[in-house]
Amino acid sequence: SRLKRLWAEQSGGHERPAMPRLIDGVARRCTVAVLLISLCAGLYWWGADVAQVWPVVTAVLIVACPCALALSMPFAYGHTIRLLGRRGLFLRDAEVVERMAHVDSVILDKTGTLTAREAHEVEWQGPIPLTHHERSLVRSVARNSTHPLSAVLAERLREETKEASAVQEVAGQGIAGSVDRHAVRLGSAVFCGADEAARAHGDSHVHVTIDGLHRGHFIIRKRTRDGVADAVRRLRDSMRTSLLTGDAQVDPELAGAFAGSEVRVNCSPADKAEAVRMQQAHGRRVLMVGDGLNDAGALAQSDVRITVTETSAALTPASDAIMDANSVAQLPHFLSMARRARRIVIGSLAISLCYNVVGVSF
Repeated sequence: SRLKRLWAEQSGGHERPAMPRLIDGVARRCTVAVLLISLCAGLYWWGADVAQVWPVVTAVLIVACPCALALSMPFAYGHTIRLLGRRGLFLRDAEVVERMAHVDSVILDKTGTLTAREAHEVEWQGPIPLTHHERSLVRSVARNSTHPLSAVLAERLREETKEASAVQEVAGQGIAGSVDRHAVRLGSAVFCGADEAARAHGDSHVHVTIDGLHRGHFIIRKRTRDGVADAVRRLRDSMRTSLLTGDAQVDPELAGAFAGSEVRVNCSPADKAEAVRMQQAHGRRVLMVGDGLNDAGALAQSDVRITVTETSAALTPASDAIMDANSVAQLPHFLSMARRARRIVIGSLAISLCYNVVGVSF
């Protein structure tokens, strides 16, 4: 209910899909047509046999069922929303199901989306180890960011935290702040004024600069979520699939899953948004799945926007859907359910139209 209230305050930002607009238009015309037919039938029998006026008029109104047209989409899509919610995907409204059914391209973020927020391993790499006080400075700044890598450091560093001031976070670069009159910067090598360090496949680096002096970097090895690699392979069978990440490398498991697909590393938030625009320019309907942080621009540009979260404290109401982190591997099934729901709506529309035509004609 909290999420629905947040969504209620947020405008959709998308034009209504074609199917809802078509159904509303047909239902309105069908209602007017039924009323006109019953009126014409009543006028005809008024001159032919007055006793037949009310039986004929009421028969037309009872047999005709324009409500079946108007209710087919909200009923089928509403039920689909309930089923998706059971599995950990919470949609803004029924029209998101319709847009999901038209998706033919999926773009996925890596850190915090395909990889778990918990670090598999955290290791310090620098000329000398950080002191207890310096680790406290790092944790005090890191806890002000919701980026997955900052969250890992804030969790793993057990030193006491102090209040940070003048905190500034640059999307895709890092975070800076002042603690106990010490200037602290955490993030990419460029953001911290250092040279890039060699890294193994899948490693993420968080560089540390204190009072203008680069001290070294943390090596964070992330764990791919269970079932994600298999889910990506299933997505590739039916649609275009891409991986965009700000990291310099992709671990072997994900690289194998995306074999033959577009994989782009060192992507800034602007690069991700531009990648979405490029695919849309080629006529594709794009679904973007990210953690809602560095992907905000790409999510806003996409046709369908899904934010992955592990905590209710990081909800992103600007997206079309919130996906529980444990449900990422079910993404192919979610898209399949949306397509099946659309086929059910089309089938119910056809049956309803045939029923009305035959019933009213009789």
